[in-house]
Amino acid sequence: MNTTDNILLRAIVYCGPSANRRHCLTLASACYFSRMRKRGETVMAAAAAEKSTKEKLLSTLDDIEVLSRELIEMLALSRTQKLPQPGEDTDILELLVQRDKEFQELMQMAVEQGKVHQEMQALEKEVEKRDSDIQQLQKQLKEAEHILATAVYQAKEKLKSIEKARKGSISSEEIIKYAHRISASNAVCAPLNWVPGDPRRPYPTDLEMRSGILGNMSNMPTNGVNGHLPGDALAAGRLPDILTPQYPWQSADVSMGILPPHHGNDFGLEPPGHNKENEDDVEAMSTDSSSSSSDSD
Repeated sequence: MNTTDNILLRAIVYCGPSANRRHCLTLASACYFSRMRKRGETVMAAAAAEKSTKEKLLSTLDDIEVLSRELIEMLALSRTQKLPQPGEDTDILELLVQRDKEFQELMQMAVEQGKVHQEMQALEKEVEKRDSDIQQLQKQLKEAEHILATAVYQAKEKLKSIEKARKGSISSEEIIKYAHRISASNAVCAPLNWVPGDPRRPYPTDLEMRSGILGNMSNMPTNGVNGHLPGDALAAGRLPDILTPQYPWQSADVSMGILPPHHGNDFGLEPPGHNKENEDDVEAMSTDSSSSSSDSD
């Protein structure tokens, strides 16, 4: 006979006809529950292994609560009826100690699992931080990739332009020769001995500028100078003394029958006089043009 059967038998003997039925049934239920738990340990081993620590703790606490209540009721009943039962309280105490031991083991397991859970939370935070760092690095790598792609594209375009310039390159000697040809043709500045009518003159000349559309537009609405030229002068085809050309290049304008616009009285301008100051200015301008021509040669 095992311990559970012994407890159940003692409960039946203890609960005689005049005994407390409720206490007897409660004690018998506790013994039966303990016996069923012992018999079903092998059957419920796999299911118990799948239970969480919280469920195991609650189940153990329920067993401890039932055994403690039964022990207290047994002690109170034994004092009232004065029927000492030396074996019952010992068995219940053994069961209570066993459940308490299991409860302590489960508590230790719960503490260890709590530490593991804290470590898991710390690792999760570390993983989130690492993931954020990886995303930041990925963003920076994307930006660097874009910059490198742009730099490579610009470098390729520059290489293409360099290759194109290399294929169509012109030596500096050719450029210098071409510059000498331009200078020799007097297309930039007039030679020192230039006079109107020379074929190798700078283009355009003052006469050609005055014979253009702009020069003719300023002369079209006028009939002479303010329309008050003497009739004999117009008939003879000569100009008044005030409009007589003062410089050699103006003689060509007169021969073409075109009056320079700046000689008209419409603008209220006076022709330059034959004074010493004007002659000095002309000589200075001639000297400057001669020096610039010599420098270019």
